[in-house]
Amino acid sequence: MPARPSILASPLLQARRVVVKVGSALLVDQETGRLNRAWLETLVEDLLRLRKRGQQVILVSSGAIALGRRHLGLAKGSLRLDEKHHLVLAMRTFGQRCI
Repeated sequence: MPARPSILASPLLQARRVVVKVGSALLVDQETGRLNRAWLETLVEDLLRLRKRGQQVILVSSGAIALGRRHLGLAKGSLRLDEKHHLVLAMRTFGQRCI
């Protein structure tokens, strides 16, 4: 019978630095377009646990555009090419303020 790996041998526990990527599907409620605060609070608790273990945490988010879209009153869906560049910059700017 093979031995079960020890939880202490987990690469996550041995890492000095942990990078967490949070996409807009997790960060933003898809129905309302609002920040998913309950999920975000849980994430913060998890990240604090990592910090208490002495690990460096890097949080990367792609949800700013999705949040900015809601604040600018833009409908879901793709943008026309001529709209894309300027609106993406505007949505990111508004979204970063929300995050």
